[in-house]
Amino acid sequence: LNPMQDFRLVAQAVGEDPVGKASARNRTVYGILLGIFYVTLALGVIFTGRTLYREARLSRLKTDFVSLVSHELRTPLTSIRMFIEMLATNRVKDQAEMQTVLDLLVKETSRLSTMIETVLDFSRIESGKKQYDKQPVAVAAVVNDAVEAFRAQRVGATMNFAVKVTEPLPTMPLDRTAI
Repeated sequence: LNPMQDFRLVAQAVGEDPVGKASARNRTVYGILLGIFYVTLALGVIFTGRTLYREARLSRLKTDFVSLVSHELRTPLTSIRMFIEMLATNRVKDQAEMQTVLDLLVKETSRLSTMIETVLDFSRIESGKKQYDKQPVAVAAVVNDAVEAFRAQRVGATMNFAVKVTEPLPTMPLDRTAI
């Protein structure tokens, strides 16, 4: 017979359960870490989406820019080609008309050179190296220059082209070549 047979040993924890406390703390830490992970993941997706959208937009703008520049450069080239063909085929009969065509050729080649310089200026502008030389310029002179740019298309045309500018227009500080 065992003398300890009628005895029972009972262990009862006093205070907080250390295993339960550690388990609850670990669940809290893991929950916070999981939340940080999801927030970081969501922010990464948002920033990646924004970057992809900006890059697509920039690519579209570059394509549009190249298309526009090609079109703008083609205009004076077409005029120059037309004037050279007029001279080559002897369609210009009198000396005054010959001088007009030659003057327009000079203006169109100058315009083409200015356009090419403007395209090159875009890279200077983008890098922050472009310097503007602002001088007081009459607005009427800027309007007249714009009208002169289209004079080449009017040679030999039956259509009349007139611009009425009401005076007085102000003088504004601007870079004439940039405008």
